[in-house]
Amino acid sequence: MKDRVPRIDEGSSYHDRRSSIAAFVVIILLAIAAFFFEPDYMGHVPVRVGVSAFDSSRCSAVLDEFASLVRERDGGNVSWHYFSGDSQPEGCDFYLLTSLQYMAFSSGGGMELSLLATHRGGNYYSRGVVLVRKDSTEDDLKTGKYIFPFPGAASGYLSAAGALLENGLLDGVLRDRVCFAGCRQCDEEVIYGIIFGEYVGGGLTLDSYRNLLARGKGGEGVLEVRYTGRQAVDLVLATGNGVDQWKKKGFLSRLPVITARADGLLAHDLHRIGIGGFVEFAEHSHTIPGDFPDSLLNEIIYYLP
Repeated sequence: MKDRVPRIDEGSSYHDRRSSIAAFVVIILLAIAAFFFEPDYMGHVPVRVGVSAFDSSRCSAVLDEFASLVRERDGGNVSWHYFSGDSQPEGCDFYLLTSLQYMAFSSGGGMELSLLATHRGGNYYSRGVVLVRKDSTEDDLKTGKYIFPFPGAASGYLSAAGALLENGLLDGVLRDRVCFAGCRQCDEEVIYGIIFGEYVGGGLTLDSYRNLLARGKGGEGVLEVRYTGRQAVDLVLATGNGVDQWKKKGFLSRLPVITARADGLLAHDLHRIGIGGFVEFAEHSHTIPGDFPDSLLNEIIYYLP
């Protein structure tokens, strides 16, 4: 019997070669697409945001809903990582801070200022108001104690305390006459502290006070606004060191647009915690934490309890 040499199926080989070439071309095209489009496409890219400005027990629900909106609009797969208000946040791509926290935490060079939160969209920033009991005398205001939400709040504390200083109602013994309710969202505690507690007055963000009035919890008939402070930037978004430029660009360009499109209950809740929108920080046109004379700012911070 003669040895039989297998015949080559040239048709099959031809189709195999065509399939291999097609697969190779697809791989090349995908690589090219990734090269050109990755910097502008966030999709479901993980984005870690450190949060020092908010107490998770009070604001996690609204921030989680906000993160869902950001994901739905291809802004990134945002996850929040909470830090205590006085501890240095680290290990995240971005950080949501009060402007005073940013001033303290950025001194080591670990982050840079990127976006400012506005209260009602556009370029609107809030200011502090000083609330007192209507029957308070000037002597009461010069000697009594004051309560504020949180020492890191620019308008709720810095702006309101600045108004008291500029009107001669606080002096160098700030530590003995200033107390805090404990968090940025402790607005009702401030109201109750003035009405039922030992405090002659207190400070709140103007927008927070308006929200309390709308809910019938602003101490109507008992309290009044005696002084209004200077405009202040309350919240900022900072970028951490080492974040890929394409991620930084993609997230920071999308977040203001997505925030502006929030509506209904989410928009209301974001406004309630001080986020009406985001604008890009421009060093030549914005001052952090606000329009405060250096002498006034230094006096408040120096005597910060």
